[in-house]
Amino acid sequence: MSYYYFISTLPTLYFKQDNNVSSNDFLLNSKNFLKKKHYNIMSDLKYNLEYEPLTKEGKLWQEKLKEIKLYSLNLVDRQSDSNSTLSPLIRDKLKNIVSSSNPLEREVGIMNIEFEVARDFSKLNQFKVGNLYTYYLQLQILERYNMFNKTKGLQVFKSIVSNVEST
Repeated sequence: MSYYYFISTLPTLYFKQDNNVSSNDFLLNSKNFLKKKHYNIMSDLKYNLEYEPLTKEGKLWQEKLKEIKLYSLNLVDRQSDSNSTLSPLIRDKLKNIVSSSNPLEREVGIMNIEFEVARDFSKLNQFKVGNLYTYYLQLQILERYNMFNKTKGLQVFKSIVSNVEST
């Protein structure tokens, strides 16, 4: 299978959807179609602020994640908007999300923004490697979103309570 066929067969991802492939599986499958340099860049893109990126793409993604986090915590000086790497539309959306009193709604809203920002890597060219970077980042965001399942959360909560009660 060729690189172009691989890209053209990827299903479109939408925020709040179930994904049929894990980010780890996607990364492993991509290795067969990418040059080593591009594979290393993609494997360096993590949906996590607790790692030190090695590539300029990883550092750019990390910078955007940090800026989103600062906005979401209301720690950004509004005068510094001119220095922002985020578009005015994204900054306005973040300001609206932060005003929500429901922490779960805020977190889901922030993930939605991160999902949108991840699209910056694709640069509107379907067959560029940036689309694979975007896809990988979006899979990671969807995996985190899918962890916010009320039924599973209740099961975990009940198991923790029962473990505490039994000790």
